[in-house]
Amino acid sequence: MGDRGWQVLVWTPTERPLPDGGAGDSTKLRCGKLITGDPDHGNAVALRKLVPWLRPRLVGEATSAGVGDRLGIATPGHAAAFRANPGIVPVLAQQSARELARTGRSFRDVLDAATFGALAIGWRDGFGADADHLKSIGDIDAGIDAGCTMFTADPIELVPDLPADAPDRAIAAAFSAVPWTGLEDDAAAFEARYPER
Repeated sequence: MGDRGWQVLVWTPTERPLPDGGAGDSTKLRCGKLITGDPDHGNAVALRKLVPWLRPRLVGEATSAGVGDRLGIATPGHAAAFRANPGIVPVLAQQSARELARTGRSFRDVLDAATFGALAIGWRDGFGADADHLKSIGDIDAGIDAGCTMFTADPIELVPDLPADAPDRAIAAAFSAVPWTGLEDDAAAFEARYPER
């Protein structure tokens, strides 16, 4: 975002500095102070500390929709679409670990872009942040460190590659090969919970 010449402006009625991590030029005004800074990670963190609706929140059971912004510039448009369709909680920061590897971004970059995009359009209704399609503990840790509020696991490598019309014996063999002990479960308990499999 900084390469577009964008600046973050924060006005405060007191002489209070930005929270740790925030940096910028300060101009004293009669009615307070204006801080001008770059849209970088430190200022994104400072803004999230100052402004409650810029902090990603838990979505819970509310109706929600994820709108992964692969370029880091689409959040204002996404937020405008949600504003025109109230009742749906936006997950403005959503990206898969695979997409991040391909684009050279991080969960932190995604959340920072959503923060500045929400600020730019004046979005005040909150949003979720999803670390999506996670396949490793490292991916989970990166999502936690970035401040994500949702975590979507992708266990595809643990799912048997069977066709939809696989014979019953192939399905039964795959079912018995499940590492029940490692899952802290057992086949009988699973079948009791899901009798129509």
